[in-house]
Amino acid sequence: MKKIIILLTVCLCMVSGMAMSQGMRFEKGSFEQALAKTKAEGKLLFVDAYAVWCGPCKWMSDNIFVDSEVGEYFNQYFVGVKIDVERGEGPSVKARYAIEGLPGYLFMDSAGNIVFRASGSMPKEKFMELLEDAREAAKDPDNVGRMAARYPMELDNEHFLKEYLDKLKASGSAGYYDVVEQYLKIQKSMAPSSGEMVRFLYDHVNSLVFGGEADRILQENLWTYAWDAYVRKEIREKFQQLGQLLASNTTEYAIQKKDTSLLDLAIKQVEAYGLKPQDGQKERLLVYYYSQTGDGENYKRLVRPQIESFYKTLDAKALREKHEELVKKRGDVSKGGWRSYAMINSEKLRYMASEYARFVSSRKDGELILEWATCVYEMLPSDSNNAAFYAKALYLYGDKEKGLRLMTDVVSHNPERKKAEGFALDLEAMKNGKAISLTF
Repeated sequence: MKKIIILLTVCLCMVSGMAMSQGMRFEKGSFEQALAKTKAEGKLLFVDAYAVWCGPCKWMSDNIFVDSEVGEYFNQYFVGVKIDVERGEGPSVKARYAIEGLPGYLFMDSAGNIVFRASGSMPKEKFMELLEDAREAAKDPDNVGRMAARYPMELDNEHFLKEYLDKLKASGSAGYYDVVEQYLKIQKSMAPSSGEMVRFLYDHVNSLVFGGEADRILQENLWTYAWDAYVRKEIREKFQQLGQLLASNTTEYAIQKKDTSLLDLAIKQVEAYGLKPQDGQKERLLVYYYSQTGDGENYKRLVRPQIESFYKTLDAKALREKHEELVKKRGDVSKGGWRSYAMINSEKLRYMASEYARFVSSRKDGELILEWATCVYEMLPSDSNNAAFYAKALYLYGDKEKGLRLMTDVVSHNPERKKAEGFALDLEAMKNGKAISLTF
């Protein structure tokens, strides 16, 4: 009997050990909770940015993240969190940290500074090297995170600012407009007409804004004989887009600073680069600005009349009937490559309503969302995105049970596996009474 107990104990220990080493562990809470855990445990935060439709993301989860050797190393040094860039807090994390390619990997210190980043699927050996590279980058006394902390004390240190800019560029960081401007204000190593200045501005072109030193240097030297020798092909192609680039950068800078006067500057200065502001551009920039800064009331004030005006032009029944006629004539839309007005208009209204839904603050807002979602569904009920959108709107602002039934039907009858997986996550959240998003 004693031998049996010992044997069972050994087996349980083996099973426990196997369970402990089964792949990378990911936190179940929020991004901020995972970040707090890194501070408590003295580890780095690893963010796996993914989308449910992303094949390479799923391949990494199914083949690399579950590997016991990877998990044993990872769990010793990292806290992991998965961020769906299309749901919940994902869109804001994606924008905040300039996540582009999927799967995207961020390695961060406990203060939330990126010390290393990468993207894409890769074999086990390369991913293990990636983890080691991230640890080495974190140990660097001059990594981006540590330099960010030093920056306010080093504003007049030209050498420091140049090194910091190099590290920001190398790490794939974005939106470091102030650092570029501060460096250009104090630097004495580059003449405005020099090749070094051309290369510097090209290297940091995505962090140049209107109204500062970079703008002044560009306007005084762009397309001059002095710069002609240095503006080679790849630089010339980028510089030909400078008006649009600086306008876009200045808009993002306005959002960063929460200063709408910078939007006026973007519209005014773009003419200096040979572009003419479009009609209604100020209002479009304000809509984007209010959306990104979370100013819901001002956002809704501008957008609601636009949505209502568009919504009133739609005859859902007539559009659906015309679509059905086209299906009979042309066959399956997924194979024919054509798009009906029902498809185009339902997608447009769905997008507008889903963006508006980010700022619902009253019963009236919810009623409007449900009204628009009903129209979206009635235009094209066969579209799974439309059906799912209507189901979620019902769940949030109307008949919860009807919404659950429709979402269940969407998941069980959806032929596209990747879409069905995303809808299944929403359905599970709805069943458990958790927060869901109308954003697609």
